[in-house]
Order: sequence, then structure tokens, then C-alpha cells
Amino acid sequence: MIAINGNSERGKALVYLTLILQLGLELALPPVLCIWISTWLRKRYGLGNWIVIVGILVGLLGCFSGFKNFYRMVQRKEKEQSKERHDEK
Repeated sequence: MIAINGNSERGKALVYLTLILQLGLELALPPVLCIWISTWLRKRYGLGNWIVIVGILVGLLGCFSGFKNFYRMVQRKEKEQSKERHDEK
């Protein structure tokens, strides 16, 4: 297992890369999966186009929820870092 030191330049780059990847997945996957599932349901069970609209809305809600959670996490980390900087002084 590789230990990542958040204080080194390489460690910081990996942390930022992880955050960017997490945000991208949280924004892209819910709409894509919900649209794919709703299209499959429409074809498989002969449901109308309304199911795709529901899938789009659910996907967008999931996307918004993921972004909100990501934003809260970033705010919490920022608060912890500012508290650590304040404690060091």
C-alpha cells in the first residue's frame, strides 16, 4: 500500500486529482445511469416516453445531490485547514 503525504507536492497533486475525479463522476454518472435505465424500461416493458423524462429528472436530482455533498465536503476540509493554520500561529 502506498502512503500519500498530503504535505508533499506529489501528495497534493494526487489529492486534487482525486477530488476532480470524484466531482466528475458524481456529476456524470447519475444522469447517464438513470437515462440508460429509463430507456431500458421503456423498451423492455413498452412504457411511454414519460419514463425517460422521469429518468432525466431523477438523474438531475442525483447530480445535484452529489454536487451538494461534494461542496459540503470541500467546505468542511477548508474549515479544518483554516483551523489548523490558525492553531499553528
